[in-house]
Formats: sequence, structure tokens, C-alpha cells
Amino acid sequence: MEPITVETRSTTLVFDGYTLTVNRTRNTGYQKKGTRSIPIGQISGIELKPAGKWSGAGHIRFVIGGTIERHYRTTQVFKTDVLKDDNAVPFSVSQQPAVEALKAAIEQSIAQQQAGGVQTVGPSLADELAKLQGLYQQGVLSPDEFAAAKARLLSQ
Repeated sequence: MEPITVETRSTTLVFDGYTLTVNRTRNTGYQKKGTRSIPIGQISGIELKPAGKWSGAGHIRFVIGGTIERHYRTTQVFKTDVLKDDNAVPFSVSQQPAVEALKAAIEQSIAQQQAGGVQTVGPSLADELAKLQGLYQQGVLSPDEFAAAKARLLSQ
């Protein structure tokens, strides 16, 4: 599968068929810059609030097994809810088609996995280390973030 990449104002999402990589490209005031990988086996659902010309930004939220599910009040200001949620990514109207395509691809992979149609081998340790090295060389990860992520991978 060709990786699907969606870039929003502060986050880059990359889905390779096995893993969703959430790369916060800048500090938002609520969340720190950094990269997080989520295997599709951990994603139990995806919530999508469409962006609108009048209603403002939308968001995609990944429901991760074992985490507390967030429910947003409709009267609550958008930023204070979504920007505090590590599993949610806000997007604009122009980014919505790419986000919807990402959502469809992830849901299709989850359905195939649950149906037993796909072996979820995932990328090898060497592939993951190479990906981390690439992010470090691009300047996306600091030396400390790179060392922490590498230690996490090697401890699994």
C-alpha cells in the first residue's frame, strides 16, 4: 500500500497500512512537538467532525483501546477541547477530502484485519529504526526525542 500523508497546520498524519504515525510538527500550546506511532490494531474507532465554511475547523479523533473516551460539549470552544486531546487532530475545510480518504483507508485496514483477511505483520524493527533516523536527520526529532523513541522501539 502506498502511504497516505495528510498535513494539517500543526500535524502530519502518515498511514502505511499497518501504522498511523502522528507527527506534531510544532508546539500548539496544549501539545508538544513530537512523533507517535499507533498500530491499527490499537485503533478501535475513528470520529470525524466535518469542517464547515461557517462552523470552522473540523477534527479527526482516533479512539484507542484502553483510553478514556472524550465527549465534547457542543457549547465548548473548539480549541480548548480538541487541542488538549492527544488523539484528535484539527483540520480545515480545504484539508477535509484528504482527512476523509485517510479515515476510509484506516477503517478498511481495520475491517480487513478483523475479518482475518490481512496478516498484521507490520514493518520490521529495522524499518521503524530507519524511519526514526530519517525524522531525526530531517530535524523533525530532537536528539532527546530520537533517543527516547529508539529506546521505546528496542524495548518492545
